[in-house]
Amino acid sequence: MSLGDGCINSMSLGDAPNLGERCPRTGYTPPIYCPALVCSYRPSLVQVNLPSRKRKERHV
Repeated sequence: MSLGDGCINSMSLGDAPNLGERCPRTGYTPPIYCPALVCSYRPSLVQVNLPSRKRKERHV
């Protein structure tokens, strides 16, 4: 597989906004950034067939 065959896609998440509040006395804004909430899961069309397990009989 190569990078350009559609299996791996890239995307831009943009710049994270600075969530820090400016101090009115000093004017300093602390750098507080929120991480991007991203899930990298992508469903696959490939299915793995596992051998079936036989259940043991229970005697009462």
